[in-house]
Amino acid sequence: MDESPPRPAAVPADAVWATISGEWQLGPTDAAGRRQGVLRGWRADGSLRSETTYHDGKEQGVARLFHPDGTVARELPYEAGQLHGTVVAYGSESARAEPMQSCCVPDNAWRMQLDYERGSCLGQRWYDRQGVHILPSGRPFPPRPAAVPAEAHFDEQADRWITGAYNEKAELHGPWLRWSRAGVLMERDEYQAGRPDGRWQRFLPDGALLEQSDFRAGKRSGAYRRTNLPAGIYSNSRVVEERGAFDGDQAVGEWTLHDQAGETLRRFSLGAALTPEGLAASPALAALPPGGGDRRDAGAWIALADQLDAEGRLGDAVLAAARAAAGARSADDLRLRLAGMQLPFTQKASAELALQLMKQADGQLPLLVNGIVRGGDAGQLLRAVASARPGADEISLDLVDAALLLDPSLHEARVTRALLQLHRGHPLAARVDAESLPADWQEQRDFLQGYARVLFPVFDFWPARQRIPALSGDVPERPEQELEAVRAVIQKYATRLDAIRAAIAGVVGAEGGHARPWMLPELSFLLPDGPVALEQWEFDEIVVDDDAPEAAPGGESDGGGRAGADGPGAAAEPQPTRVQVDETLPPLGAALPSLLRLARREWNALCWLCWSVGLDRVALPNALAPPSDFGQAAAMTVHHLWRCRDKLATNGLRALSQGVAGFDWEGMSIDAMPVVLAEIATLEYLDQRALFFWLCDSGVQSPWQDNLRGD
Repeated sequence: MDESPPRPAAVPADAVWATISGEWQLGPTDAAGRRQGVLRGWRADGSLRSETTYHDGKEQGVARLFHPDGTVARELPYEAGQLHGTVVAYGSESARAEPMQSCCVPDNAWRMQLDYERGSCLGQRWYDRQGVHILPSGRPFPPRPAAVPAEAHFDEQADRWITGAYNEKAELHGPWLRWSRAGVLMERDEYQAGRPDGRWQRFLPDGALLEQSDFRAGKRSGAYRRTNLPAGIYSNSRVVEERGAFDGDQAVGEWTLHDQAGETLRRFSLGAALTPEGLAASPALAALPPGGGDRRDAGAWIALADQLDAEGRLGDAVLAAARAAAGARSADDLRLRLAGMQLPFTQKASAELALQLMKQADGQLPLLVNGIVRGGDAGQLLRAVASARPGADEISLDLVDAALLLDPSLHEARVTRALLQLHRGHPLAARVDAESLPADWQEQRDFLQGYARVLFPVFDFWPARQRIPALSGDVPERPEQELEAVRAVIQKYATRLDAIRAAIAGVVGAEGGHARPWMLPELSFLLPDGPVALEQWEFDEIVVDDDAPEAAPGGESDGGGRAGADGPGAAAEPQPTRVQVDETLPPLGAALPSLLRLARREWNALCWLCWSVGLDRVALPNALAPPSDFGQAAAMTVHHLWRCRDKLATNGLRALSQGVAGFDWEGMSIDAMPVVLAEIATLEYLDQRALFFWLCDSGVQSPWQDNLRGD
């Protein structure tokens, strides 16, 4: 079908309509079908739009684009099919004028120039009607100072003249220079494949050197110098210059401080760069001081700090001194040691350096420890080291204790210590730190207290605490599973929980020969013949709609119907889906919070299973006597899971817009709950919903089917 518009009289009879470009085209081709000579294009209204010369199928020479009034809109120089030279675009007042570019044209622009070299754009310029060079904002282009090379372009946002190159991957490569508007060199950087590599320099408006650093592979490494230091950086106001060296972003070797005349005021030896492996093997981070003995033996740690200091291992020495401070409950020796070791920054500059280093380090221990030696706030950095170390052992507790001894007002350290105590199984100690936080730290206090309740619940019969709301809609009346199946699943939960309990006991041990008061109950009474087998298998299932609890609030789907392979199905020729069942536990590591979260999920599911068959405690049932509100509990579970997921996805905005009610979990409203706790609640309700899916459908073989945990 011919989709071309009516041919205007100005368009030659043999011109062909090109749908893609939206114009009539006419131009010769050779025997091979390649374009040769001039190709012309006309708009649908008959006005000439373009003229392009081709040689052997490639653009060659100057192509032109015209405005509807016939004036030139753009000139494009080609060489062998590539733009090469200066593209010039012209403005026009005619109706339907060709735009100079698709967007971002200054209001007063009348001409645009683009410089190309073999298809690559090197720069862009704008001019107004009077031919005045203008910036993208439309303001006059500043005159180019004599010191600025011709190839430099002016970046209006940075207010800098800039020159530099990219490699074939469009990464910064080689030297990049930036001048002020007045032509003073302000910055000179060197890059390799997008990363700092070589010498970086910063200059003052009068051209004097401000800072000079060497980089290797993106990290500050080599000589360093900073001059013209403002007042307030060093405690000695005479210091105006510092010189030193870096190795992998760590301050190392000799550092010197100088006055205005260049005279050396002080010298410091910061030692060699630290490594992750070296810190991991450091005696300062051992469980006990050298030779064993008491972890709280401050004298032994001080002796180790002196030894490490003499060996030039200053970072290790600081850590050993921090361990001594924790043991002695006094930071006097640590303060004295830091005063003779650190660069003497003011308190404000030291705190700012610590914050900068914590952000830069992103948990890398060598940078944090080196930052203490360099002069960063020792309390903040010791707290960061304690937080970044793997695990939550007594070593980290010593470091954060030392941080608080250095600065009792360091509330961040109290939060860190509370988290360490929770992860070590000491909720009461964590509560003491949480309650000691000031009034303006209420959010952190609430989180710590809520997190403690979640990790260390009372393992009683949880359904008894739950108010089950009356929700509208169809709900199942009773479980469909047989008594034998229910008893078998209860024993599988008991087997899983006993394994988790043993893993927790292995992590935290016992205190004074007694189990922790928050420990999971022992469930051997559910396993008279010992632990049962936890199995894995697969089967084919046909998924159909049924009456299992699956409708989320507002009519949103929150889980497909489940039926066994021989269950009812309405679809013609239904295709089976492979279902995997895995009753085994995931690997039980040594992280106590992960074990406690898993314990919650398992205990919660076990309690609701026992409740669903009529029990008021965890036990093996002898009959099925489901409570009257069984169906409402199933619907509540789906509702709560939907609400948890909405909290994570939209922060509750979707529920708010649909008028879906919230609920409380562990004394916290779902809407006010921190994300990390909402994630724990979500997984708990996901397991609970899988249990109800199994209970409500005799075709479901196990609560641990993988298809019960999707959307």
